[in-house]
Amino acid sequence: MESHFTVPFVLALTMAVAACSKTASRPEPGSSAAPSSADPTNTGPRTAATVSAAPTTQAAAEASTTASVPAPNVPGLATLENELRAGLPKGSGDYARALAIATLHQQGKLSTPQLEAAVLALKLPPHKLGDGYLMIPVPKPPPQIKFDPKMMPKDWEGNWGEVAMAYWLGVIDKQIYQKLHQAAHPDSCKHD
Repeated sequence: MESHFTVPFVLALTMAVAACSKTASRPEPGSSAAPSSADPTNTGPRTAATVSAAPTTQAAAEASTTASVPAPNVPGLATLENELRAGLPKGSGDYARALAIATLHQQGKLSTPQLEAAVLALKLPPHKLGDGYLMIPVPKPPPQIKFDPKMMPKDWEGNWGEVAMAYWLGVIDKQIYQKLHQAAHPDSCKHD
């Protein structure tokens, strides 16, 4: 597949991933919390092309998903989660539970401490490339590639990428995202 990324962008991506990888905490190899393998050229949720570079069947089978984690005791969560899951694009990773929790906060049905508790209850590990990787802005794809901001790469499923999607969709702001990230992964990448 032909790449449409510029050299400065790829260099910036490589430097950001390397910087975060040095400080990011990771689950033990072979643990059930280990996220699926990632394509190093996968640059985020913004392109349909990232889905075509999806993990192998074996990697997908190894991925831990939030669907297997019991839902936090939040009124209305299950209904909203199912509605949001139905609206995810075909081929997207599943981040409906994290998005539903963030949406309930956005609607004022969860306080910030309740949001934090619900997100922490998901027990999402860091992304295998470090959580800083999840925050690298990605340029829109070329015109021939359909843009769907709700598309999440499969390698973000079952890890902190699910919460990052709530940020990228504007459901939580950067300040809340950083607070949640600090609570969940205090040893991961430091925020500005």
